Amino acid sequence: MKQHVLLAALAAGMSLLLAACGGGSQEPLSHEQQYAERCALADAQKDARRLPVPTGEHCLGRAHYALRDMQRLQPTGGDGPRHREVGVTVWYPATQWVGGAAAEYLAPEIAQILAANLEGLEAAVFDVRTYSRQEVPMASGRHPVMLFSPGVGSLSALYTSLAEDMASHGYVVVAVDHPYVSGPVRLLDGSLAVNDEVDPELLFTSSHVVVDDLRFVLDWLAVRNADTAHLLGGKLDLAHVGAYGHSYGGSAALQWARSDARVLAGVNLDGSVFGDLSGSWDFPFLLLQAEHPPSEGPDPTIEAVWSARGSAAERMELAGMAHNSFTDTKYLLSQHKGMLTQELAAALDLGQGDAAAELSRVRQLTREFLGRYLR
Repeated sequence: MKQHVLLAALAAGMSLLLAACGGGSQEPLSHEQQYAERCALADAQKDARRLPVPTGEHCLGRAHYALRDMQRLQPTGGDGPRHREVGVTVWYPATQWVGGAAAEYLAPEIAQILAANLEGLEAAVFDVRTYSRQEVPMASGRHPVMLFSPGVGSLSALYTSLAEDMASHGYVVVAVDHPYVSGPVRLLDGSLAVNDEVDPELLFTSSHVVVDDLRFVLDWLAVRNADTAHLLGGKLDLAHVGAYGHSYGGSAALQWARSDARVLAGVNLDGSVFGDLSGSWDFPFLLLQAEHPPSEGPDPTIEAVWSARGSAAERMELAGMAHNSFTDTKYLLSQHKGMLTQELAAALDLGQGDAAAELSRVRQLTREFLGRYLR
């Protein structure tokens, strides 16, 4: 009798152990499920729309800042002379958080403006769950820093999947939104700087402005890093700084890296280059380009800077990718049945490829290239 009781107890214990470890008939957890559980996201609705899951191990935090550069005046837009301001969003590796509100993808007011500017979109497209929590403590240690700049009329939020993935691998991603160049940017007084219409002349006259924005933000980071009471204090490895951006922001990343020795490496995601194209350069930089029709011919600005490169530069064309495939837009649209039509994809220059596969490829190539020089 004792033997039967012992065997029954062992069997019951084994069943509990198997259940706890995911054994028995239970399916193994996917990477997304494991990440959600580890980072306290398991309470999210299973049918909620989400971005692609980050591929790294770190949980994520996010913080917003509105900054004013007292050394520069606002060159364009606004209602008169004022000091230059920028919007900054920081994604970073977080500790296993206690509390912390879920970070929204876009503020509703900004989502409405973006949807109105992008014909064929509805604000509901931007109602998607991120993997970040707002202003939770940063993971211990010092982390390499990447500054990001978006395209004209776009916002850093539209590249959240790329930023979250980089941060999940231990990088601090600092995205800079440029008032009257980027999309709607929240200023220090709470108002929105809105770029209603892209002036082609702006691309030429503002190239140095966005480069100076990046330079200013890195200076600001150095000050915050010395402040132990700040969220970023003592957590930034400013000896390992990279720059990347999309479109106009990709040009800014390259031109900043050419003029600031603090930038060790960078990536231009399908951006023509504005500003001074002369002068040789020799540092690690990747030109990651979409596939453009042969009828367009080569981009003369890309050819100019490429001909002046050193040995550490690389260049790659991604077959099937369109200019705006580098943003989250197509992925977000694909989660709404019937919304991503061929006509809309063509109008927004999104291409016809698989959105998840394209984002995955851009994430991997960007991460692997910058990882060679920032680790």
